[in-house]
Amino acid sequence: MERKVSGNSISSMIGERLHVCSGCNELIKEQWLLEAAEKFWHENCLKCSSCEGPLAKMSDTFYAKADLLLCKRDYFSYQLIDKR
Repeated sequence: MERKVSGNSISSMIGERLHVCSGCNELIKEQWLLEAAEKFWHENCLKCSSCEGPLAKMSDTFYAKADLLLCKRDYFSYQLIDKR
């Protein structure tokens, strides 16, 4: 079976689409994957850029700022720093 590589995904000739995790660069073979900041992630690989907490387990919401993925607490901490 021929495979074509493009960006963060691998498409096969039979139409299946596998994604590469942006955190660990491994194929995502699980039934569920996360898409955040236009990238794909294993649930355990999507982490806050500041505290490294698992974003999927912390909340349904995360924040993006200056190429960082942040939990709510760290996002608002950065907001306070920016206002000084």
